[in-house]
Amino acid sequence: YHVQHDEHEATASVDFINPDERHTVDIAPAVKALVEQVKAFEGQSDAAVDFVKGNVKARTRMVAQYTIAGVRGGLVIGTDHAAEAVMGFFTKFGDGACDLAPLSGLVKNQVRAIARNFGAPENLVEKIPTADLEDLVPGKPDEASHGVTYAEIDAFLHGQPLRQEAFDIIVNTYRKTQHKRDLPYAP
Repeated sequence: YHVQHDEHEATASVDFINPDERHTVDIAPAVKALVEQVKAFEGQSDAAVDFVKGNVKARTRMVAQYTIAGVRGGLVIGTDHAAEAVMGFFTKFGDGACDLAPLSGLVKNQVRAIARNFGAPENLVEKIPTADLEDLVPGKPDEASHGVTYAEIDAFLHGQPLRQEAFDIIVNTYRKTQHKRDLPYAP
């Protein structure tokens, strides 16, 4: 979406992976065009529009990824992991959509351990995670959105003790976001 505040880290990650091909697609024109056409945004607060627009960005990125995969005869690899799944921290039919999800059963610390084992630079391994979808709060850390830390989510998923407030936040968030983990209802 134009130039992200952490694009240099994304580029460094791609450099580390060293893919056969690189594709950069600026989704901003597509997102802006759609938002301009949706009359339901009229009269909504800036915060509400920004949040929904963030989900449009995630879905548009996935459309771009599937477009490239379709042209190249490839598959889309997802990066969601167990902590994001339990917190429902993904956009339904956006970044939650993929053909392969190799990290799905892993907690955040395990994902970092794998990256370290492959020799990823420490600044990327320990990068503060951000979905970076909101224009009003660019680079907002995931943990600020969660209200708990990834270490607490990892502890929860491993059945380890954690403070009651964190436990309650995780359980309530899981319940509130259940619809994201369910298949579409059909008659």
